[in-house]
Amino acid sequence: MKLRWSVALVGAVILSAILSGCGLGLSKLFQSTNNPPPPPQVQYAYVINQTSKDIWAYSVDATSGALTTVAGSPFAANISSAAVAADPLGKFVFVADNSLNFIEAYTIDASSGALTQVPGSPFSAGNQPASLAVHPSGNFLFAANSASPNISVYMIDRSTGALAQVSGSPFAAGSYPGALSVHPSGNFIYATNYLDDTISTYSVNSSTGALAPIGSPTPTAHGPKCTAMHPSGKYLYVGTIGTQTVSAFNIDSTSGVLTPGQVTNMPAGTGVFAIGAVPAGQYAFTADEGNSSVSGYSVDTNTGNLTSLATSPVTGVSFPFTAVVDASGQFLYLVNPSQNTVTAFTISASGGLTAVVGSPFATGTEPLGMALATP
Repeated sequence: MKLRWSVALVGAVILSAILSGCGLGLSKLFQSTNNPPPPPQVQYAYVINQTSKDIWAYSVDATSGALTTVAGSPFAANISSAAVAADPLGKFVFVADNSLNFIEAYTIDASSGALTQVPGSPFSAGNQPASLAVHPSGNFLFAANSASPNISVYMIDRSTGALAQVSGSPFAAGSYPGALSVHPSGNFIYATNYLDDTISTYSVNSSTGALAPIGSPTPTAHGPKCTAMHPSGKYLYVGTIGTQTVSAFNIDSTSGVLTPGQVTNMPAGTGVFAIGAVPAGQYAFTADEGNSSVSGYSVDTNTGNLTSLATSPVTGVSFPFTAVVDASGQFLYLVNPSQNTVTAFTISASGGLTAVVGSPFATGTEPLGMALATP
């Protein structure tokens, strides 16, 4: 199998799909050992599959982390990207099609996890939407349109899930915007520009959702693929497939401005396809598609610096493309498009990974994105 990043430049649609693997405001991969796990929560997982054109829905076992398909799954969808985002309030799921240039919206049944398409869906997007992120308030959806290039902002109807573009949308971005990360305060949003090797910073109007650029784009390493926001809001991490690095940036809590921090070099041939965060912030993980592994790091919460864990890397994970962690911070999930599966791990108090019983779990054909929701 050829690596997805190596063939991406053959066509813009393929490149856009690659860029959408981790905006996954998604992605959550930091964990603290200072506090006990929170009480079990009802969680559902949604995996979008590009070739089978569907969404597989699962319930997440709060004790074991195992995935069980919900009644009615899979649900039909038009998907030509890895872009998926769940409403932080657990009511809606949004997926992007970067071939037909629209966004589909679904309501989550809180008791079963089943999906129902929102009236009026699909909603028009820009050219090749590559990444989606939802504002912490649940009021706004952001879509990075890689080929436009700009960012669309939508008001989310909290009753129905219907989308309406806010005044001024779409907002200009750099060349080929990809991954999106929203600051925990909701005041700022960051977008990587794949062909510019930069990060654009915007302020977010809390009332209207409108974006305003803050300063000039910040340079980063070549080929920024994905981002992850530290739960504290103090650091932004950017993973690259061009230079195979993870760059840390310090965030000014007042202005949102980024300043460069540590650059962590990954093993040759890695390709960082996903980084993310577990709720409290002591550990970070990267999905390394290039060498079929996942790597773990301890995080210095005072500096944002990463230090490789002795237990890393964990190999034998077939070309992991997307990574997410559940709301409790106990389980890590990796989407494997070459195997049509999701690999699941339990995260120990020291950051070690142990395979969940029953893993890997079957999904549709060519899964690319995953989101978790807590109703």
